[in-house]
Amino acid sequence: MAIPAKLAQSVARVEYVVSGEGMDELSGNLSIVGNVARGTVTGIEAGGDRLFVLNAYDAAGELSHTGSATAEIVAGQTAEVRIQLLPLSGAADVIGDFGDAPLFAKARDLVGPWRLNLGDEEDFEFSYRFRSDGRFTNRVGGAFLSALKQLDELKDIDLGQLDQFDGGTLIFAGTWTPGDGTLDLDFDELEVELFGELPLLGKVEIGILEEDLGEGAEFELAFACGVDGDELRLRGPALTLGVPLAAEGAADVVAAQLAGVSGIGRAALGQVGSVIGGLIDERNLDEVVLVRVE
Repeated sequence: MAIPAKLAQSVARVEYVVSGEGMDELSGNLSIVGNVARGTVTGIEAGGDRLFVLNAYDAAGELSHTGSATAEIVAGQTAEVRIQLLPLSGAADVIGDFGDAPLFAKARDLVGPWRLNLGDEEDFEFSYRFRSDGRFTNRVGGAFLSALKQLDELKDIDLGQLDQFDGGTLIFAGTWTPGDGTLDLDFDELEVELFGELPLLGKVEIGILEEDLGEGAEFELAFACGVDGDELRLRGPALTLGVPLAAEGAADVVAAQLAGVSGIGRAALGQVGSVIGGLIDERNLDEVVLVRVE
C-alpha cells in the first residue's frame, strides 16, 4: 500500500494508522521527501473500507496536520491512497453530495478504473480511474519511458542504487465533471516515476518529478463520452495531456500542454505522445474505447 501525501515544510514526522473490520490496527511512520510524505505499508488484510489516517507532528512533537481516506485492499495488489494533510485550524473541505440522485445519473457509471488496450500490455499502460469524490487519476507509461534516464536534469536527482531502468510512469491527477454525454477533465498534478529491478527488493519506483500544473485552459480536456456496459468511449482533441486524438485542432492543444510544464515533464509527455500517439495515428482513431477493470 503506497501512501503519498502533501504536507507543510514545518512537519518533522508523519505517522500512519491503518484500521478496518477484521484486521489488526497497523501504525508506523512515513518517509518525508520535500513536501511529500510517502511509504509502503504491508500486511494489510484484504477488504473494503480500510481507513488510513495520517497525523503530522512538528519538531516539538505537537500535532500540526491530519488527514484520512478509505480504500479497498485487494489481495496480491498494491493500491495507492492519496491523502491531503490539512492544518488543524483554518481549513475545511466542503463537499456537496447528491447521494443517490447525482446531477447526472450516468455519472455513477463512470466511477472506477478503465484501461485502454492498444497492444501488448507489457509495452505500455494507459488507464483512467474516476473517484466518486470528483477526483481522477490517469496513469500512462511503460518500457519506452526508460529513455528518460538520458535527461541532463536527472544528473542532480538521487536515484539511490537504481541505475538501470525498465520503464516509467506518468501519473496525472485532477478533477472530473460529467455531463449528459460529456466528460470534462481538469488536470492539476503531474508526477513522473522511473522503475527498475533490484536484487532481493524486486521492482523499485523512483519519483523524479512532482509538479503542480496550476490553473489554465491548456490543462483541460473535454470529451464526448458514452458508457455501454463495460466499455467507455471517448472522443476529443487529446486522449490525455500531450497525446493527440482528433486530428482537427489537436496540434494546438498538445503544443499548449507541452509549453506549460517543466523540462522533465515535457520530455515525458513527448515520449508518451510519440509512442501512444503514434499507435493512435497509425490506426486512424478519432475515438478510443476503454474497458472497465474489475
